[in-house]
Amino acid sequence: MLDNEEDIPQWLVEGRTLLIPKDGDLSKPKNYRPITCLNTLYKTFTGVLNELLLQNVEYIWSSTFEQRGSKRGMSGTKECLLVDRCVCTDSVYHKRNLSMAWLDYRKAFDTTSHSYLAVLLRCLKVQPNLRRCIIRLLPLWKTRFAIRNDCNQVSYTERITYKRGVFQGDSLSPLLFCISLLPLSQQLRNGPGYMAGPPSR
Repeated sequence: MLDNEEDIPQWLVEGRTLLIPKDGDLSKPKNYRPITCLNTLYKTFTGVLNELLLQNVEYIWSSTFEQRGSKRGMSGTKECLLVDRCVCTDSVYHKRNLSMAWLDYRKAFDTTSHSYLAVLLRCLKVQPNLRRCIIRLLPLWKTRFAIRNDCNQVSYTERITYKRGVFQGDSLSPLLFCISLLPLSQQLRNGPGYMAGPPSR
């Protein structure tokens, strides 16, 4: 693994962010969707880190049924929708009162705390060299915004550092985000939950 931050060249961890127009008034920044492009070598490197991290957290990841993201052989959105449909159908069939809540992570990937991730990786007993490598990458994440003028010419802003949040576009970042939700998964597991089937007499 890398011994210090100087071993990580800036170009490796720098993204290029394009602003894709959405509907509405395009003079307002909220009507653009930022898409960050990462270089292929960085995505290859983080693909290796992702594999190693999955091996390190397998002991807890395999038994965290509340998490569908970043698990092999699972289609997270489809499976969550099926669970939702089954619970609703079961409660109607057995005439149960049902209370449900949905959590909407607004700009979820943009708000993940780097220091919080470092604490969780330590709590999960991730191998020290792997943990240090990932933690050293976080403060180096930067991007430049590509600005297109009326003449269709592109210029770039100065480098912008990610103080919070994770990249989007590599395989490691979704796993880091899912790991940040593990404490919430644990709390959900400790709750009453839902027992399918006929009510007990």
